[in-house]
Amino acid sequence: MPESFQPPIVNLKSLQILRMIAATSVVYYHIYAQPNFGLFGVDIFFVLSGFVIALVIQNQSSPKQFAINRISRIVPIYWILTTVLFLLICIYPPIVRKSTAETATFFLYLKSLFFVAYYDIGQVKPPLLRVGWTLNYEMFFYACVWLSLILFKKHTSKAILILISGAFIAPFLISSPNIFFQEFFGSHYILEFLLGMLAFYIFNSKSIKIPAILCPFIALCSYAFMAFIDANEISGNRLLFFGIPSGILLLAMLGNENFYAKSSSKLIAVLTAMGDASYATYLSHFFLVEGFKRIACEKLSLFDCYSPSGVIGIIVISLIIGQLLFWIVDEPAHFNCKKYLNRLVIRAHY
Repeated sequence: MPESFQPPIVNLKSLQILRMIAATSVVYYHIYAQPNFGLFGVDIFFVLSGFVIALVIQNQSSPKQFAINRISRIVPIYWILTTVLFLLICIYPPIVRKSTAETATFFLYLKSLFFVAYYDIGQVKPPLLRVGWTLNYEMFFYACVWLSLILFKKHTSKAILILISGAFIAPFLISSPNIFFQEFFGSHYILEFLLGMLAFYIFNSKSIKIPAILCPFIALCSYAFMAFIDANEISGNRLLFFGIPSGILLLAMLGNENFYAKSSSKLIAVLTAMGDASYATYLSHFFLVEGFKRIACEKLSLFDCYSPSGVIGIIVISLIIGQLLFWIVDEPAHFNCKKYLNRLVIRAHY
């Protein structure tokens, strides 16, 4: 998910543009137009998250500051949107699909707020705000990093590798494995954080140098490969089909950072701003996409959501709403939450 760590390397324009690409991909996926692809935007986000966390580790972030940064970045807007959705369901259940309204209990609301994944009726159940399922993985990753910072200061990266790899392997070593643990911890998604960390060490060490002229081609090929696999519903190893290509895409985008940094193009500035707002866009787009499909398309027949113009219109409006939400809600909530948590820690210290 979108990050806000220092030093400035986290604000590399290439990372911000890639966040925008990932968010737009997920928005397109949830329109369910044809060809349908874009869920791999989640894989890109996970790899990006691993990349930035590796940077944080290198800069020797304290466990307290790490926790404050992560909580203030992830929690406020997620709690706000989850609460808004829960209240809307309580007030007027038909506003959401019947299956969502029927499962929207206060217990599920609390589980959603505290990132508790659970198993029911044969599958891992999503939180109330359905796209929030990715945050359960994010929080698991952050918990591993936080523990490693506390217990293994000098070997944090190795500790993270052991914790995540152990969590991935453990369910398959138990004689009577729990299906929930297999589906959640045995998912290749959690390994993509490690791929992101690997991408950072490759980038930071400059051990692999991609000629700048080839970077756009490599990036395009990586994205096209994932889109082809996704659109054709080719089953296989997610780490191989989406994780590794996401890592290659990330490194290729970073290879063109000099171009993005020196560019005075308004387009680059807009794409970078959309990258800043990508977390808000990711969390809010489901409201807008479902609203447009159910009201503007199905009830009012204003336009065809699945036509090229309809798809482009929904994507553009989703990005605009995400940007506004970032400015009005996400950024202020992030700032105030971080300030409050820092004060709380200082008071507890004294």
